[in-house]
Amino acid sequence: MTEIIRSLKIEAPLQNVWALFDIRTWPDFSNLFPAVAINTKILRVKSTAEIQSYLTREKIQYTATILAYSPHEKLEYSRYNGPLPGNSVWNLCRAEKGMRIEYVNVFEHKLTDRLQAEIGRNMERFLTDIQKCI
Repeated sequence: MTEIIRSLKIEAPLQNVWALFDIRTWPDFSNLFPAVAINTKILRVKSTAEIQSYLTREKIQYTATILAYSPHEKLEYSRYNGPLPGNSVWNLCRAEKGMRIEYVNVFEHKLTDRLQAEIGRNMERFLTDIQKCI
């Protein structure tokens, strides 16, 4: 198992930051997620999505099932039917002067140091994409 964690502080209202946690909007502001198709009109626990991502240098595709969806607080989904099974979690925490986003990717397998570094950089890029939208 491998866990990679990145975080970012943003000076913005909670509702503005949380709006970007709707995975359907990710292709609109980040080229790291070129396509997201979800099976429900409203994002909720047990919703399933087909996601294309540049979590690595190569575009990958996987299925995601929402495990936790707590508005203004947490989004978690499991990744499967793809090359990097595991879970992705976003926690939104109040911080002095704004919010802190914690982005965690847990992988079922032990990843090489090179792959961990590559994924970590892309996680940071996605957090930067979020920051640019605020």
